[in-house]
Amino acid sequence: GGSWVDMLVAGCLALVVAYVGDFTRATRQARILSEVFASFFVGIVSGLIALHWPDHACFGAMAVGGVLDIMQGFRVMYAVVLIMSKNTVTGAADCFEALLFTGLISYFLKSGQAIAGAILGEPDDESWTCTNGINKWWYFLFVPLASLSWSGLFSPYYTDLPIMMMHGVIGYVMYWAIDRTTNNDYLSNF
Repeated sequence: GGSWVDMLVAGCLALVVAYVGDFTRATRQARILSEVFASFFVGIVSGLIALHWPDHACFGAMAVGGVLDIMQGFRVMYAVVLIMSKNTVTGAADCFEALLFTGLISYFLKSGQAIAGAILGEPDDESWTCTNGINKWWYFLFVPLASLSWSGLFSPYYTDLPIMMMHGVIGYVMYWAIDRTTNNDYLSNF
């Protein structure tokens, strides 16, 4: 988990990514290129900050938090629904495109991290690990706020927002309960 500094930097980077995504509304190819460039920029900035202040910043928290809005998780889930509802060709194409696009984003994040390492010198492996996370009890405040924010991306009616927010909260509570009651670190992610 990330620290308070990571949250602040990730929020600023997410604003830059949103601005870049909003700036190029021309074509689908221009959007893909702009979001790939944005992920490369986020990788460089997150890497430089994490290497310059390794005791106060975490690359993973800043990088993933910065590009979370352009990740393709919802599109993959929607593609699976299309595949299940007999729209196999459309669903498979959407799923494949979303997986490739996610791969591009992660590749350029990693490339930005490598460039940051080349600029400031190669770090030891401990410089990239997150050791100063916030207390997990804060998550019970941030999850409803984040869930409400993400629900707004779908432009729902205002009366639907509390129900959509509770959907995210219930999902997190289930994750938290499974994580606390089992010894398997990966079971709660399923």
